[in-house]
Amino acid sequence: MMSGVNKILLEGIVLSPVHISSITWKNIEKKKKMIEEVEKEFIRIVGEKEDVKNYFKYLKEKVDKLTKFARDWREFIKDANGNFIIPGSSIKGSFSSCIEHYKGWKIDDIRRNVAFQNIVFRDIYIKKEDIIRANILISKSKPPLENVEVIRPRTKFLVEIIYKENPYVTLEELFVYPFLKNLKIFNLIIKKGEREVLPKEVIEIYEKYVSKFGENFTPNNISALFKFVKENSLLIRIGKYTGKLSKITLLEFENTYKGLYDSEIRYVGRISENMLMGIVKLKILDIIKS
Repeated sequence: MMSGVNKILLEGIVLSPVHISSITWKNIEKKKKMIEEVEKEFIRIVGEKEDVKNYFKYLKEKVDKLTKFARDWREFIKDANGNFIIPGSSIKGSFSSCIEHYKGWKIDDIRRNVAFQNIVFRDIYIKKEDIIRANILISKSKPPLENVEVIRPRTKFLVEIIYKENPYVTLEELFVYPFLKNLKIFNLIIKKGEREVLPKEVIEIYEKYVSKFGENFTPNNISALFKFVKENSLLIRIGKYTGKLSKITLLEFENTYKGLYDSEIRYVGRISENMLMGIVKLKILDIIKS
């Protein structure tokens, strides 16, 4: 295991459109349910008084308006200065959820907390010209969300991770677990007969892995898997309201819209039960030991 503090530099390449919003309506829905539960308790204690009923009616109306706003939220997240940004927390969440999967940790596990306190993901700034407009289909039974701001495919950016040695997640595991978890999801998509919705780079890395390790997505040989990731890149899924390519493939997208990225491009993605989200390829450029 590598020792001390390591600065890791990676090159990120967007393979399918990525959208990251500053609001999630699901969290608002949880707040609404909490208000309803508190209202029931108030009525149980003080009775069905008109002023109590009116107050909770007012709260729920406010939440309904906020929920509608959140569901219609189409703008890409920005920092305080108005710059488009992929928060480090979004990248970290993609990594940590996969690590938790293989480690079997729950949110209150001290090992989990110590491990992730020693791993820092820097925020990533995205150029304005790399943000395009897209129509995103999130359900077969609902109309697409129009004019959603997404990072266009083929956009490149630098990712910086600070990893401090800890007894719970090795540097190799940090990359191997997200790699395996996402490959497992891609494998399920392929097995469902939806291979064509995956970008060609995903298929290439997937096929290289299968030819070498077979269809086994358990971390049996961490060192060999880490070597494979360094040679072939890591695939992760980030964002919200971005998904499988449906109407056109990535290659068709490139051929059709090459040189036109400064205009509004109508691009259709979709989400199935696999929750593919936006796919990003991460190539390890350098690991700098302290």
